[in-house]
Amino acid sequence: MKKNRKINIAFAGTPEIAFNIFEELSKKDFQINFILTQTDKKAGRGAQLKSSKFLEKKETYSVLQPENLNDNDFKKIILNQSIDLLVVVAYGKILPSWLLEHPKYGCLNVHFSILPKWRGAAPMQRAISNGDKSFGVSFMKIEEKLDTGGIYKTISTKNNSQDIYRLEKKLVEITNMNLSNTIIEICSEKIIPETQEEEKATYADKVSKEEGLINWNIDSSQIFRNFLAFKRWPGSYFKFNDELVRVINMENIKTITGNPGEISSFNKDGMTVCCQKGAVNLKSVQFPGKKVISSNDFFNSKRDIISFEENLI
Repeated sequence: MKKNRKINIAFAGTPEIAFNIFEELSKKDFQINFILTQTDKKAGRGAQLKSSKFLEKKETYSVLQPENLNDNDFKKIILNQSIDLLVVVAYGKILPSWLLEHPKYGCLNVHFSILPKWRGAAPMQRAISNGDKSFGVSFMKIEEKLDTGGIYKTISTKNNSQDIYRLEKKLVEITNMNLSNTIIEICSEKIIPETQEEEKATYADKVSKEEGLINWNIDSSQIFRNFLAFKRWPGSYFKFNDELVRVINMENIKTITGNPGEISSFNKDGMTVCCQKGAVNLKSVQFPGKKVISSNDFFNSKRDIISFEENLI
């Protein structure tokens, strides 16, 4: 690439985490030719259309929302533009081969795991749930197969019992500190992608709503890790009198033993429920259609109908 010429990039992303990374990247000295983001989706109970935050950038950048990435009109728009690199952060669609091949230096994906571990849709949640000792961000060249491309660089951080919100914030910080230099190094051919070790690959399947239901027949430490991992969605909840009660705050108590699902104590400090090994103390909860209540309010409102040694299974 010629010296003194701005690097021409494009950006593909959809959720807020991608928008936050784009906001920082847009402050750097790159020419941003266009933004790709997904079309509006129906979400929530009312199935209202949810628009991509990138539409806020329409007055400054060309924002494209193709339904079909192989649409001829869309292809003409892209192929008429010369770009050095397409930066992809949680775009949510598989890129066709023509789009992967169009940028001079290909497509760079920001993936929130230490690849080849946790390829796929939910790497942060799976890493937390699995109790990984470290988390990270991988800067990867995109190939047609899912998250199999060569790695330009990986930056890791220790597991400090983060929930999904804190981990996401940390990995966005890491990305923002390293993305600009990574783009420059790629486009100046200072770094090349290294092949992933295929035999070490694991997959981060999409999280299902059913995974939020607490299984009292597993270790309390696993229940607590799932609570941290699934805080945003689907949350953690248990069945009580045919209602699904959401857990807002819990603590892991490894020293208590008892029958799985059995309430070992219920007082103003919370409701402690035994697991296959250990127990968890439910500090605040939310009943369907109600406000979040603290352990003290939980006890005062339910002590007449929840008894010691009652079983939730």
